[in-house]
Amino acid sequence: MDLALELGQPAELLARTMTEREFQRWQKYARSRLLPTRRVEYYMAQIAQLIAITMGGAKDVGLQDYLIELRQEEVAEVVDLEAARKAFGYNPRRKEQ
Repeated sequence: MDLALELGQPAELLARTMTEREFQRWQKYARSRLLPTRRVEYYMAQIAQLIAITMGGAKDVGLQDYLIELRQEEVAEVVDLEAARKAFGYNPRRKEQ
């Protein structure tokens, strides 16, 4: 999904048109350099951390404290996933196992 957002293409289109080799190259790139949006998030977190430290309000904090990392269970608490599926008519072809 992140790759689809970065490339401005629907994930389904990428799944149909991107070769496995190209996808693996994107994975390698993302592991070593991060996708551009994620890099920007890290830069912004570094700036926020630096400001907090220089203002004296951040004593025992790390960079992770300034990054938004939602786990799946946290997303489920924020959004009623079943209601969203019904609202958007989402009907997956494969059943979850």
